[in-house]
Formats: sequence, structure tokens, C-alpha cells
Amino acid sequence: MRVINFLSILTLGISLVSASPLHPRQAKQPPLMGKWDIVGDSKIATMHIFRANNKEIYMIDKLEVNKIKQANGNPAISGVYNIETNEVRALNLATDTFCSAGSFFANGTLIHAGGAEAGLGYNVGFQSVRFITPSDPNPDWSEIPDGLSTARWYPAMASLPSGNVLILGGSAKGTGKNNAAINNPTYEIWTVGGAPRPQPVDFPFLVETMPYNLYPFLHVLPNFENKQLAFVFANTKGIVYDLDTATVVSKVPDLTGGIRSYPLTGNSLLLPLRPSQNYKPVVMICGGNTAMEIKNPALASCGRIDPTETNPQWEMDNFGG
Repeated sequence: MRVINFLSILTLGISLVSASPLHPRQAKQPPLMGKWDIVGDSKIATMHIFRANNKEIYMIDKLEVNKIKQANGNPAISGVYNIETNEVRALNLATDTFCSAGSFFANGTLIHAGGAEAGLGYNVGFQSVRFITPSDPNPDWSEIPDGLSTARWYPAMASLPSGNVLILGGSAKGTGKNNAAINNPTYEIWTVGGAPRPQPVDFPFLVETMPYNLYPFLHVLPNFENKQLAFVFANTKGIVYDLDTATVVSKVPDLTGGIRSYPLTGNSLLLPLRPSQNYKPVVMICGGNTAMEIKNPALASCGRIDPTETNPQWEMDNFGG
């Protein structure tokens, strides 16, 4: 009888299992931290953005039919957003800002340079230089439409220890991969106010790194010799460059794995400078691709290097994906 009862229970258990398929246990979801609140409308699709003070954010777009108009009736491509009132004020520009760059003078004035083709009521912006000083009463843009020595599409810019601004590289017109006919392997250094107008300086590194050399990665390096040193990286190559003597100080080994700069764009940053590490400058470069193919997966690797070391070497990380 005990055997019969056991078999009955076993049969019943199998029937229940068959009738109720097993489901995988769901992983416990982490608790949500905070929430999003929509508090306003920028009215401008932002391409570049910077916070000028405790309450204002400045926005720069490319040519788009944005919601807000500037004084001449054109769709605004720049504006200032007040984060206390959530109100937007259109700023006035005359030239196309697409594929431009920007940086700050020591006095807080933003210089914004380069651009693209004319359209939507805006003039060509390839050689335009634009200035705005957020601390001015009711600030707005001033422009020099032909301010740059040559046309620059996708240049890089950096604020220098002297208080001036470096404008580096670019191409003479819009493109995918750069090519020799439109490459602009030069730089110019602008002072506050733009006078005297700077002349271009040849920069052969942007010939050596063709055709993947637009929007080169650019970092100013700290040093104890009062020099203006810059780390410049394009394609797979990097150099330390002395802007005071216009000479290459050193080269770093190639960063292997693929191309890191435009149009196979990864990203780059200078890690925090710490007094406890004697302000050791470590540059980190992540992402990129191996070929200009839409189905190619992005690179998952990052390289870190101190380019000021005697024998610098890349330290690699892989983030999967």
C-alpha cells in the first residue's frame, strides 16, 4: 500500500510539473535613483553647450529650423538658457556654426571658430571667428566672417597658459575622410580681441596622420618649465608639441587596435591632475573603429598614457560590448 501511495504522489507531481512549465527566475532590478522632470524647453537643438555661471547655459547649434527666432527672423542657432527661470533668449549669429569648435580666453570670453556652408539665411562659416563674453550686460555674439587665416571645418581648439587660444587643423570644406586637396595642416594662436590677426603655422603631424585627422584630440600639458606644451593625437598617433618653439618634443607609440579620431570617432580626456601625483598628466583615449563601414562594431578598448614620461607606453583596458 505504501508503494501505491508513493507512486500516486509521484504521478501527481509529474502531472503538476507538466501542467505548469517552469519559468526562469527574474533578476532583481536595482532600485531607481531619482527621476527626470521636464522643467523647460531649450527651443534649440544643442550641438555645443557650456555653463557660463550659476544660472546660465549657452547653446550653439548647427543650421536647423529651431523653435525660436533671432532678431532678423532666421531660426536661431544659438541661445542662452536660464536654469532658474527656465526661459530662453535667442542669440544672434550670421554664419553657419556646423562642425566648428570653441574655447575660452583667460578673461572669460568664448572664442568660437570654423563652420560650414551657407543656408537658411546664414552665411558661409568656414573662416568665421565669433566672440561672446557672458559677463557683459545682455551679451550677444560678435563675428569676424573671414577672421581665420584659412577655412577650417572640424578644427580643434584649446585654452593656453598664456591666456590665448590655439586653433588647430581642420579641412577646407565638409568631407568624410580628409584628403590632401582640402587638408589644413596648420594652426593659429588667437589673443583676446583678435589683434593682430594671427598667421598660420605649418603642422606636419596633420599630414602624417591623413586621412583620419579631423577634430584631433588636443590637451594642454602641465609642466614645471613654464612651457606651452600640447598633446595632439590623430588617427593612431600622438605627439608632444612645444607651441613656444613650434617643435615636436616627443612622439608616443601608436595606439593599436584601430583608428580613434574622426570620422571613426572615439573620445579623449585628460584625467584629473592631482598634487599628490605631482600633477602627472595621463591622457585616456577610448573607442573608435577599424574601418569606415556602417556595420563595423565600435572599438571597446581604451588606452591610457603619460606622454611626458621618458619612455611612455599605453596601458590598455577593454570594456567589452
